[in-house]
Amino acid sequence: MEAVNLEPYLPDKIFLTQHETAHVLSMSRQTVHNLVKQGILHPVDINGQGLLRYSVEELKSLGPPKKPLYD
Repeated sequence: MEAVNLEPYLPDKIFLTQHETAHVLSMSRQTVHNLVKQGILHPVDINGQGLLRYSVEELKSLGPPKKPLYD
């Protein structure tokens, strides 16, 4: 029954790496980077030296895409 579950799998963490975020959203790391540049995703600097992580709560709030990626 898990195979037909439409809910995305989110690890039991507060913050995710770029790689984990890309996996959860089913996209490439470059696309995650582009979402940051567009202001859609807002990474958090964990240690003040550029260690960026992505909030699981923000990923949950994104929801499904509003329009298809490709026409």
